[in-house]
Amino acid sequence: MSESEENKENNTNKTFEGESSEAVIWSKSATLLFLTLYQEYAPEIENGKCNQKTVFQKISQKLTENEFVVSPKQCMTKLTTMKRMYKKIKDHNSKSGNDRQTWSYYEQMEEIFGKKPWVKPLCTLSSSSENNVDNEKATIVDIVDEPSAKKAKLSNVVEKHLEKLI
Repeated sequence: MSESEENKENNTNKTFEGESSEAVIWSKSATLLFLTLYQEYAPEIENGKCNQKTVFQKISQKLTENEFVVSPKQCMTKLTTMKRMYKKIKDHNSKSGNDRQTWSYYEQMEEIFGKKPWVKPLCTLSSSSENNVDNEKATIVDIVDEPSAKKAKLSNVVEKHLEKLI
């Protein structure tokens, strides 16, 4: 291969800013390494030490060191796609009567994202029956209308003063 052909091949996937303009076909080993690296760097995003862009730059660099040449943007796209697939399978498997779906990366995704609110919400509201909605509204209203201890004490003091005056 001539030097110009080699340079052309090396630069085929690169644009001016170093971002790839073509889709990448991820091998299983590259994907597993990517998930491992993301799991390693995820606490930095959660703690606010780094933003996502910085983390994906670090992951891209590590993948490149291991001979998987991908850009930070491609890493971000890969994670978004994998999150979407994970959520789809998780939702499908949580519905009664559905056949169980599997995925080769499901376990690792479950370990990374299983407790995130976008996967398993802390609470949900249902409008499947009118009684449920009314009961939930009543519960929410009761909680909101419930006076705090300080307000209750103040209202008792005010009531006692009013009784003395009358």
